[in-house]
Amino acid sequence: MDQMGAYDVAEHIAAARAWKCRPQQFGGDQARLLVEEQQRWLGVTAVSGDLVYLHAGRILDGVPSAPAVQSSAQLSDMESLLGEVDLLWRALDGG
Repeated sequence: MDQMGAYDVAEHIAAARAWKCRPQQFGGDQARLLVEEQQRWLGVTAVSGDLVYLHAGRILDGVPSAPAVQSSAQLSDMESLLGEVDLLWRALDGG
């Protein structure tokens, strides 16, 4: 896969999960998805080369909380990256 920025990765995740949200960009290397229908957010930080950090938390009273869980993934394995997103969501549920 060609080099993707954080915004592109977040956009890909949202499309793959059919979330009705658009990424918010924070500089060139960070983006956040506010998944309002699930009261959760997902942050993506492009670190270097193939590595991205994933952060997730809840949305409380319309405001994203501090990150509650985090992970990392390789862009070269998008299936695994999406699996990490699923693990973060489960961790937010306490599992």
